[in-house]
Amino acid sequence: MNRTVVVLNGPNLNLLGLREPEIYGRETLDDIRAAVTTRAQSHGVTVDFRQSNDEGELITWIQAARTAAAGIIINAGGYTHTSVAILDVGTDRAERPIEPADDRSARLRPRRVSRELPREIGRSQTSRRVD
Repeated sequence: MNRTVVVLNGPNLNLLGLREPEIYGRETLDDIRAAVTTRAQSHGVTVDFRQSNDEGELITWIQAARTAAAGIIINAGGYTHTSVAILDVGTDRAERPIEPADDRSARLRPRRVSRELPREIGRSQTSRRVD
């Protein structure tokens, strides 16, 4: 059984720790990668951790991971609020669980509406969150 989880990060998340640290914190994407990898290894899971500023590339990665990975975790960044295409790629009950990474309320009015995958989309009855 494949025990790889694909973790996708959207636009500007490569600037974590640098861009507005008073809002987004000082933790970098590399810090997050290290923490996620360590946690996954403690559960016997490997992580394929990626970041892109390109919506099309994120969609291509989601499509590929649907059959190649045990699951997908996505923090779509700004695309959480604007991308119908990312929503669409995960709404037909994917073969693998797809889980949004960030559940927090948005800071700005236009970002209060999320088009990202609702929690139940793509999540099978047997999938479990690794805490």
